[in-house]
Amino acid sequence: MQGNGNGKGREDMVTILIADDEMIERKYLRTLFSRYAHKYTVVGEAKNGREAVQKISQLHPDVVIMDINMPLTDGLTAAHRIKQCSPNTIILLSTAYAEFEFARMAVEYQLDAYLLKPAGAERILQTIDECLRRRRSGESQAQTESLYARTAIGTPEQETDPVEQVAEYIRRNPQLPLTLDDLAKTAHFSPTYLSRVFHQKMGMTVTAYITQVRIENAKYLLVNSTIEIQEVANYSGFRTTPHFNRVFKQSTGLSPMEYRHLYTKEKDEDGKV
Repeated sequence: MQGNGNGKGREDMVTILIADDEMIERKYLRTLFSRYAHKYTVVGEAKNGREAVQKISQLHPDVVIMDINMPLTDGLTAAHRIKQCSPNTIILLSTAYAEFEFARMAVEYQLDAYLLKPAGAERILQTIDECLRRRRSGESQAQTESLYARTAIGTPEQETDPVEQVAEYIRRNPQLPLTLDDLAKTAHFSPTYLSRVFHQKMGMTVTAYITQVRIENAKYLLVNSTIEIQEVANYSGFRTTPHFNRVFKQSTGLSPMEYRHLYTKEKDEDGKV
């Protein structure tokens, strides 16, 4: 952790490099850490794995949050190279897909943790704190593997209800252009069959569930971040702001801006109690 001789605050500051090809994801993380500026500071950003590797020698961050799927050099390869030249740097791999092979290779490369998008603020901060605690206490690779077991999603042998798999995929990827055909492929069902069994199990259509998840994601971002309404819409899977405003008001009775003002105020008042 960074220290410049100006007192305890700077010595305890955790420096972070954000590596993600999605601008909105980088901005979301930067906004998150700005809310905890007494503890975390973002020292740089990278749009691809190659840029991330180059910036390590310039910035020497304590923590790198690294998306796996990036152009030029993928996140896993970049993370491996970073660990070779800077083994004490904590690397959190981030991905929208719960790929067991990624988790296995991450353990093999002695990386530190695994975040599934969209990871909430609490999850991100807890994971960083756990990695820092383990680094300070000198825990072994066995504990690292244990952390992956908790953060990755199961194993190839683990049987999962296909409908729940689809629902989980939707919950983790509300920002993607989700379609019934694509979701059916993930479950190895026909679209017609998935539509029927999903409704039977979840009590609503696939489309209605996607909308519900996107609205809940938008609610969280409105109250817990300062990103613009247009970016909340994009990050929650709504391709246009007018469409987002219309669907959000139909669901909540409030416009996104009204919702932000009301619940941010309530949150601030609760914090004063």
